[in-house]
Amino acid sequence: MNWKKIRLELAGTSDHPRGSVSRGYLICAPLDESGVVDEEVLARAPHKATVRRFWSTEPDEKGQLVRSDGHLALRCNGKADRLLPLNGELRLGARVDVVGADGRALPFRIASIAQLGREVLPS
Repeated sequence: MNWKKIRLELAGTSDHPRGSVSRGYLICAPLDESGVVDEEVLARAPHKATVRRFWSTEPDEKGQLVRSDGHLALRCNGKADRLLPLNGELRLGARVDVVGADGRALPFRIASIAQLGREVLPS
């Protein structure tokens, strides 16, 4: 099993039509060969599943990737969980929504996946 660092960057929104590389998340999670979060490995080593939220206009937040209400969630700085509903594999360039406590979903794209000290970037 490979623990990987996944970088999510804000995709296009009404406020940021071209997205933003300065707004996103760095997530450390165990992925299987298909790019799916391995729930068994996550349950055995939850302390390794970390998240850092970076937002150019706010201080960074640090926390954990956790299970919440049947979904993966980003729990940072004691704030309300942000849900990360994943439907299958994580792959470069794919879109992922992060749902805030208010129910509002923000679109992100997977900008990179780092494995064993090596970063894999989209071509």
